[in-house]
This record gives sequence, C-alpha cells and structure tokens, in this order.
Amino acid sequence: MIPRRVAEHAKTQNWFAVTLDFFIVVIGVFIGIEVANWNQTRQDRQEERRYYGQLLVDLRSDVESFARAQERADRHDEAAQLVLDRLNGKIPRQASLGRMATAIHLAGWIYIPPVSRGTYDELISTGNPGLLRNSQLKSEIANYYATFDENRQWDLLLRDQQSDYWAEAAGILPRPILRAAAPGPSR
Repeated sequence: MIPRRVAEHAKTQNWFAVTLDFFIVVIGVFIGIEVANWNQTRQDRQEERRYYGQLLVDLRSDVESFARAQERADRHDEAAQLVLDRLNGKIPRQASLGRMATAIHLAGWIYIPPVSRGTYDELISTGNPGLLRNSQLKSEIANYYATFDENRQWDLLLRDQQSDYWAEAAGILPRPILRAAAPGPSR
C-alpha cells in the first residue's frame, strides 16, 4: 500500500507527500523496533528474576546441606576422638563393644556435601550472565561457585584417606559386631 502511494506521489511530483510517506514508514519502523526492544527488556527482567529466585533456592539448599554436613562431621569427630582415647588408654577396656564398634565405624566416614549449582550452570551454559544487572552480586555468585571448584581438588585425597582408614580398621572388631552396632553410614 505504502510503496504504491509513494510511486503515485512521485509521478505527480508531490514531494511533500513522498517525504511524509517516507517519515511515516521510518516512524513506523522505529516504533516497531522500540516495541520489540521494550518487550525483550521485559522478558530479560522476568528471566533475571527467575534466575535470582532459583539461585536463592539453590543457596538455601546449600545452607541446609552444609548444616547436615557439619552435624555429621561433629558426630564423626566425636567418634574418632573416642577411638583415639580408647587407643591411648583414656577409656577403660570395659567400654561397650557396641559403642566402640559404632565409634570405629563412624570415625572412618567423610561426608563431602554437594553444592547445588544447577541454576548457575544453566546461567553460564546459556550465555545469560549478562541478564544479572547487579555486577557486585554477579561477582559474588561467581566467587561462591569458584570457591567450591577450588576446594574440590581435595575430594580425592579425602576419599583416599577414608579408604586407607577402612583398610587399617578392617578386622579390629568382627563384622557381626560392626553390623549390629553401625547398620548404616548416615549415623
């Protein structure tokens, strides 16, 4: 419709109408682009809020996981101390075999809590870190996950130590006593 009108106005040499049609087209394209940009910005803000919400869920999950890991570590440390005290003669030989079996069992466990990084990994893999406008918060989130990556270098060493402990502890108490006293690793 517009090209036909421009052609008609050009034939009649009505340059004012040609210029007016041209500006109408330019303004229409400009408005269309601005509406598309506004819509994209709105969608980006929605996505930013979704990412922040999911990151909060992941961080809350990490806090709970770390609290459980701390409780486990405390129990395992107490058990290890009991075994050490018994080996150093600080606990009388009459101490319950069941209690010692449980302590030996628990002393050898190492629990390495996982980090909830699904949302962060999605953010990175989709190339969307730019959606997070708060640069300080974005930096702190990246540092949080980088710290875990750096500290995971010790996981294999800890697992090796756990295996070494189990090899050394094997045969101290008969398996039936160990099984009866410590039926599961999550004690």
